[in-house]
Amino acid sequence: FGRETGDVWLRSGLRDRRIEGGKLSFQVEGIDVKGAIDVDLSSKPWQLDFESELSNIDIGRFLDAFDLAKGVDARAGHAEIRLVTAGNSLEELSRALRLESKIEDLRWVFEAGPENRPFDIALSELELVSSQSQNTIWKTSGELNGSTLKAWMQTPSLPDTFDPGISLPL
Repeated sequence: FGRETGDVWLRSGLRDRRIEGGKLSFQVEGIDVKGAIDVDLSSKPWQLDFESELSNIDIGRFLDAFDLAKGVDARAGHAEIRLVTAGNSLEELSRALRLESKIEDLRWVFEAGPENRPFDIALSELELVSSQSQNTIWKTSGELNGSTLKAWMQTPSLPDTFDPGISLPL
């Protein structure tokens, strides 16, 4: 994704072209990512499953590091993230990547609409499921500009949702 990556550490056992219960840690743009990884290359389609927990996250920086969005002003207290994919080649693995996340204590400030009205979202919990080939599903509870909010919504992919050149697809 064209970003500087710090040291990558993988601790695991490899048996029959499988990694089960591996520990993976790396750093992207100053963001420490540590988690558990399972990889099965014993037969096609290959499978990968990575789970991580993060705390005190600058979500805007994270989205920028993975080329998903620029200029997003959002932070979260805690996140559980799972990346899963399956494919017969590295290209297929990349295209089939699916993100499942649960984010707690989210604060997102942005402007939207024809008059660029300010919005301040404070969410106690946000569940997000996204992939390149499907729309993104959001489930949440919290506050929007001081009003109680409980919502389910579907938007285009994350890059389209956070593209500052198009209106917010809500």
